[in-house]
Amino acid sequence: MITVLTFTLLAAAAQAGSDRTPEGPSLRVSAQYVAEGRLLRMTATNDTQEPIYINEVWLPWGDLYTTTLVAVFAADPISRGRTLERIAMESNPVGSSVTIRPGQSRVGDVRLDQQFPDLKSVLARTEVILFWSYVPRSSPGAREGPRTGGWLLLPREGNTQPAAGRLDNKQMQRTRHGTMEPRR
Repeated sequence: MITVLTFTLLAAAAQAGSDRTPEGPSLRVSAQYVAEGRLLRMTATNDTQEPIYINEVWLPWGDLYTTTLVAVFAADPISRGRTLERIAMESNPVGSSVTIRPGQSRVGDVRLDQQFPDLKSVLARTEVILFWSYVPRSSPGAREGPRTGGWLLLPREGNTQPAAGRLDNKQMQRTRHGTMEPRR
């Protein structure tokens, strides 16, 4: 059985690399947690009227450090937000340019076990809150698009019943205007 918890985040749309646009590529980004495989499945959609040209390593899943991730123990209020250790390794991303046409989406996975080696053992004991942040850019040194981010609740493994009082895992999302609102 695949458990999928959905979080959608909207970003402003702009043409990448345009001389008329002061910022880099802008994508609508969504993230889902897929418990089977412990994956963060991310979707980047071009909602603009123009194609977006971006190096594939700069997509949210394209490289180990393209998306900023922080995993926090959710069920231990005494730990003061203790985080899981994220693996540190050298990254030298190399990729080719891809085109995301208007209305087109690209989907990729971030393997959370590769990012957080202790995730499996922690999820056997408690829930984890995963915070993520992504800044689109077409290539190293290129203009950045607007930062997007949010959080997901990764449920304790083996626990198929929702916790009492939980609001159906409705996370909060930061809108492009900087306000927080519940996911619908």
